[in-house]
Amino acid sequence: MLVRFEGCSRRAWPLLKLLLIITVSGVLLIVLVATFIPALPLLIVEAGPGPPLGEIGGLHYVWWDFGTDNFESPRIYVTIYNEPDNDDGLYFQMYQGRINDVGFYFGLQTRLSNPNTGVTAKGLIFSRWETRDLSNVRPAEGGWSQSAGYEGDFVGIRKHYEWTNHSYQLKIAYVESDEVGDWYGVWIYDLDNSGQDYLGSIRFPSIEPSEWGIENGWVTWTELYSKGIQQTPIPNWHVSTDGIYASEQMIPALSGTSAYSDIGHTDIYYEESTKRIHFLMGPEVVREHAPGTIWLSWTPPANQPPIALFTYSPENPAANEDVTFDASESYNPDGEVVSYEWNFGDGNTSSGKVVTHTYSTVGDYAVTLIVTDNDGALSAYSRAIMVGGAVRKGDFDGDGDIDFFDFVAFAACYGSILGSANYRVIGDFDEDGYVDLYDFVDFAAVYGT
Repeated sequence: MLVRFEGCSRRAWPLLKLLLIITVSGVLLIVLVATFIPALPLLIVEAGPGPPLGEIGGLHYVWWDFGTDNFESPRIYVTIYNEPDNDDGLYFQMYQGRINDVGFYFGLQTRLSNPNTGVTAKGLIFSRWETRDLSNVRPAEGGWSQSAGYEGDFVGIRKHYEWTNHSYQLKIAYVESDEVGDWYGVWIYDLDNSGQDYLGSIRFPSIEPSEWGIENGWVTWTELYSKGIQQTPIPNWHVSTDGIYASEQMIPALSGTSAYSDIGHTDIYYEESTKRIHFLMGPEVVREHAPGTIWLSWTPPANQPPIALFTYSPENPAANEDVTFDASESYNPDGEVVSYEWNFGDGNTSSGKVVTHTYSTVGDYAVTLIVTDNDGALSAYSRAIMVGGAVRKGDFDGDGDIDFFDFVAFAACYGSILGSANYRVIGDFDEDGYVDLYDFVDFAAVYGT
């Protein structure tokens, strides 16, 4: 860095008025204008090319072509390789485009502030333009809504979500229609641990059928939208797009056209061996790849089976009391759950996401849920329900004390599995279908109480 001083008289600079920063051809000039100090010179600092400091804006982009017009939903597979190494606000926009001819965007952010709690954390966002009417948004539980006009009138939904160095599938998909328009929701699936989350839905105005849906030809991109500390280098971050597909038919993008903004120290490249498009940023990143069209040969990933889960209430039902079984927590990482089949363990069955059943006889029952996804894959989940039994786990005789007699009863069912003759749900503390060592530890903890 070169620092030079040029003389400045009191007459020439009568007031302390201006701090001017000018960037010319990669050279940073800082001009300090001061006064009342006759000998104070004009200070000019010239900084040679280096890491970008303080720039805000888009970084790099890939524009997609699916070879079709409009489609129902994009599914995008991504990998995050590292945590950003500072407190800057970064945004990985999964797909920005138009639904029913209205602009929208959705993706992941590093710093998302909840105005209701004051908490700032990682999260998911989904927004549409051309309205500030919050009746057009339905945040999921734990999320919140936003209405503003600083980038044109828009409404949005936000939710904290602690994404990390994993692979994910994100999708936006049609949910339902009403007399005003069409609702679209956003989901994220953690492909490393089979977790899922739902952000909520936004309504888009009704439109002619020929123009309905999500437009082809739009973009995935990254953005640096805020600086944690001013005049610090761009953060190190590495993410990739591992595949993007249109509609339930999983139509792969035919090509992606990369582009860069004027902010440096970013790079995009296609890795043929993994078929991933990598987005790199950081003070040491050198732009080695020119922008241009990437011809893709993505094939849809193998279908992942659904995950069956359910809860029931009340926790300790009596005979002839209605029991509600709720499979809303079931999901499919790469599609939809299309059917829910129940076996209540007493010879009765039912269908539906939420069902009610009544047991006429006191006893232990093995309840099994089988879910099917849109590709025909099945998944089953079983758990036991105790009807008319003791309230406390481990109290086999229901006398209110967990004592030696209960120990004998526990020993009799130890090692049993759900469905076997000696299985007792009252000894299955974690309700995983096995009375095992983990349950013995739990029984020992309550023994004598």
